Amino acid sequence: MEVSPVDTTPVRPPQHEYWDEKICVEPEDINNNNAAAGPSTTSEKSAAVAAMGGYQPQGLRRAGTGATELSEPAPAYMRRDLASQQQQQQQGSSQQSTFLYKDEPGYAKGDVPMPAVDRQIFGLSKKTFILAVSGLALFLVILLAVILGITLGRSGDSGKGSGGTGILGLLENSKLSAMNWTDPMSGVDHSAVFYQHKSNALMMSVRDSTSQQWRSINVTASVMNTTKAIGLNVLPGTPLACVTNAFQQSCYYLNGDRRVAEIYNTDPTFNGWQAGVFGSKIQARTAPDSRISAVWQVCQNCSNSILVAWQDANGADVKIGNFTAGDWAQGPTLFESAAPGAGLAMSVFNDFRGTGPFGTDPNALRLYTASGANLVELLNGPETNFNWGIGNFANPVTSGLSLNPSPDIASITYGNNGWDNNLVTFLGPKGKLMSAVYRGAGWSVQAATLSGAPASALDGFASIAATQSMRLYAISQRGDIHEFTTNSTNPFLLTWAGVVNV
Repeated sequence: MEVSPVDTTPVRPPQHEYWDEKICVEPEDINNNNAAAGPSTTSEKSAAVAAMGGYQPQGLRRAGTGATELSEPAPAYMRRDLASQQQQQQQGSSQQSTFLYKDEPGYAKGDVPMPAVDRQIFGLSKKTFILAVSGLALFLVILLAVILGITLGRSGDSGKGSGGTGILGLLENSKLSAMNWTDPMSGVDHSAVFYQHKSNALMMSVRDSTSQQWRSINVTASVMNTTKAIGLNVLPGTPLACVTNAFQQSCYYLNGDRRVAEIYNTDPTFNGWQAGVFGSKIQARTAPDSRISAVWQVCQNCSNSILVAWQDANGADVKIGNFTAGDWAQGPTLFESAAPGAGLAMSVFNDFRGTGPFGTDPNALRLYTASGANLVELLNGPETNFNWGIGNFANPVTSGLSLNPSPDIASITYGNNGWDNNLVTFLGPKGKLMSAVYRGAGWSVQAATLSGAPASALDGFASIAATQSMRLYAISQRGDIHEFTTNSTNPFLLTWAGVVNV
């Protein structure tokens, strides 16, 4: 029997120009008797080996492709389980083939990477979680931009019937003061409203007849910048009383010790506010909840004085300070039975209804306050020999005022023959606006009629102020400052003119 020679051909791993193409390495079926599979005898195999350069594949063969001759070791990635694959194909299954990795039986060793572990956060994959958080953050940014756009849009337009809102900026218990004047040089009319910001700063909103736009000014910041002070001592919820002679604006408020203090401005841009000397000249310590009223009496037959009234610390006396000829002096007690925290409203008028020796010169004064539940009038002028006395023949203007708290009061004068008529506005039950009108034949008192006012202006008000231009400003229950106009024909009618930009 002839014995076949021993095959001493060196064994070489399968080589392949791998980076030129991917190959599929499959196990050779040694038991396949199909002649097309290759030589079956040892001699035939030897001849085939010789034809391949003397190297034997050792049980592996390259799938039929058009690739070039093997020249590099084929990477040991993975193989398919043929039987499993055939079974899946027969069953029409779409299930993925089973893969085995490094060091598992039946596979060549190789550096097969294990799949990365997909960590989850709150039940979501890391990638999905990052996308969700990014989307949420973007949504919040857009939402905030929309809210700010709406808010700033409301506060930026302050023409008639529109304007800014004070909800975000006004101190909850802020009081009001207002003034108007005409610039003697340019002839431009100005309106100004003073209030307190929620930061406790004193603020001013001013409008001129040229732009018809409100702009707000931080008065406290202006004082600090001008005086280099580190702060301004202001009582939260302080009453305010501001006046002007068309060249200067002066404001009076309470500090933390409930003493009357003064600031003033002569800068046309309203950014030059400075500390005044009232507090160093008059030690005006007030009662709790005291109001303040002020007037700048500018006329031909008077001393062109600033007068400031407050309720003394004893809680009943109404005192007055007088600035004349460059100096402050405390005047007499005006009234001795004011209600606790009584409203105070002072205005100028022409005595004898403009027909007396001084004509229409506004050299007389009226002050309105509360005594218990009564609204009373105090007079000073030619008819009283420039002494303070009770007006309206010692009768109250009206009665039925609320007692706790005593209501805010605002007073102006108007008329066709100088300032001979009086309009007094005060807060009635639930903050409703009430009007008292004097036109030479006694007082008429009734609830004011609001025309064109939005719903937010119909729930009552917390503080009011008026100007000689027959404009009324009122803080609503929700914190807006509403502007109303009236006229001498029907002073009981208040027409809504917009909201002050704060």
